[in-house]
Amino acid sequence: MISKFDFKSDKIGTMKSNRMKLSAEQGEELLRASKVRFEKNMKRHRGLDWAKVQAKLKAHPEKLWSLHEMESTGGEPDVVGQDNKTGEYVFYDCSSQGSLRFRRFGLLELPAPTTRIEFS
Repeated sequence: MISKFDFKSDKIGTMKSNRMKLSAEQGEELLRASKVRFEKNMKRHRGLDWAKVQAKLKAHPEKLWSLHEMESTGGEPDVVGQDNKTGEYVFYDCSSQGSLRFRRFGLLELPAPTTRIEFS
């Protein structure tokens, strides 16, 4: 899963509803977990400074909602780069089980077709 956040505009988070906002406690918890992941996997984001990423996320708390959703579904969002033109930080789901989890518990459990489909 790929999410790009443009901190200059509000491309993600244009639907400003309460369901898309985290409590202050949830936001801080997510930032702590993200910092630990950032520090543990420095090879993913050489040249990036966590303090700058965190400052941008704190300035735009609505952006944390998407990261929270990735976390809540078993993903491990991490910063993997920054767009030099726009200043966007790029987050990927870096979970080793990321999309496989969905397939294992979702799509692969669908029953196989029992009849043959004829094409004319």
